[in-house]
Amino acid sequence: MNALVTGGARGIEIARAFAHYDLAFGAAPSLDILVNNAAIGRGDRDASLQSGSKELFDEIMMVNAKGPYLVTHVALARLRDNGRIVNIGSISGKVGQAFAAGYAMSKRALPKQRRWAGWDSRMTLLAPS
Repeated sequence: MNALVTGGARGIEIARAFAHYDLAFGAAPSLDILVNNAAIGRGDRDASLQSGSKELFDEIMMVNAKGPYLVTHVALARLRDNGRIVNIGSISGKVGQAFAAGYAMSKRALPKQRRWAGWDSRMTLLAPS
């Protein structure tokens, strides 16, 4: 099994990681599965709508929603015909908490990615129900 680890949702880091992947494993399509498992929460910071900062909201959305989008966008050309995508979700995407509104919103975006990509049968969301 081959693993590719990226450092968040910055496009240049993702492109660089896939360039290393291509050198190591050959030209596309060579990828069997993509697992989007990066996420950050609020930690000890207030992420509520009432008191949370815009900067914290942007950071959470960048990693939790934009990160999987960007990685998936780059990976699609490398996925084999029977390749699969797995997004790791959260119960917060279904039942949000007021103290973590940004996190809940970011995790709610993951199930929608399947429809946007047109990959309902090849993309799975793993999350508690």
